[in-house]
Amino acid sequence: MSSDTLLDNNGFTLPLTYKPHPDLIGKIILSDQRVMNAMTQFLVYAPQDAYQVASTAFMRSPANCVLYTAKNPESLYPPIIINIAEKIDTEFVQQVIYLCTEIYTRYEHLALCIMVGTEEIDQIVMNSTMNHNIPFARETRCDFWATECLLVSKDAMLNHDDPRHPLIEILNGIIKYNSVVLSNDSLKEEPLAE
Repeated sequence: MSSDTLLDNNGFTLPLTYKPHPDLIGKIILSDQRVMNAMTQFLVYAPQDAYQVASTAFMRSPANCVLYTAKNPESLYPPIIINIAEKIDTEFVQQVIYLCTEIYTRYEHLALCIMVGTEEIDQIVMNSTMNHNIPFARETRCDFWATECLLVSKDAMLNHDDPRHPLIEILNGIIKYNSVVLSNDSLKEEPLAE
């Protein structure tokens, strides 16, 4: 047994350091009602609790995205899809475009699309412009498949000089996730404090 693993009584080997993928951490963070309210309020000026986390089961490849839809189907609020990946490249963008067309087919509204790159964003950044509302985001053309498409990179987040921006803490939680560390100490039973 190596020093970076832990063997329990049943012979199950656990890594001492486990680093979950950013898409899983992002889905957990973005599915929280408070986070969803903050995101939708800033992005589309929606009132509290106007949106819900929607199922992505109808999509061909929904593994790394979270979808918000308006609770009231008659609402004019667009669906919002947040896509999380370590690297945003042309292939990933093509997948996102396909997801957005699936959203349009289902909800008959173009989605607002956000792509969060936790490690890097490829050449796509060169073809994008700065977003006026979100200074650490870039915007790319999205004719016929989204109302707006925002790109957020780890570098842009780390170099952003205004930590009070409403979305900075939410996206930082996704981009700068930490390892979960296990140790032998956690297996020992601690006496209850009285």
